Amino acid sequence: MHNRALRVHCDRDTRWAATHVERVVPAGEVGAYAQTTGTAPDLRIDPARSHNTTGGAFTLHRLGVGQYRVVVEGVGTWGGTAFSGATESGYCHTQGRQAFPAPLGEVWVDVRCVDDTGALADKHFGIATIRPPDR
Repeated sequence: MHNRALRVHCDRDTRWAATHVERVVPAGEVGAYAQTTGTAPDLRIDPARSHNTTGGAFTLHRLGVGQYRVVVEGVGTWGGTAFSGATESGYCHTQGRQAFPAPLGEVWVDVRCVDDTGALADKHFGIATIRPPDR
């Protein structure tokens, strides 16, 4: 195993996130990304800022305050990864990722968002999911 280090230097308090991926190419052949639009709590997927390499659809479900599930069709397989983050003040993170290969071919990305105090809050966010290349 190779030792790798990530160093971050901030000259003031700022938000940043880092994700490490192993055994999955960071820009996979098959993947999808989406961002939300609308007024909370009525958020929806913004087709102008979303793309799925398979042409599959996105479905957004609000599970509760600050809790969402994004269903991504066509990219479901074992392995892969998902990322998420807030696109406004506050924080959002991937709470879980479930893949359902054939016949569904879906990935479910669960996202949890909080405000600056840490309380659950409806926030605009983006997600990306990448699956390993076919072998």
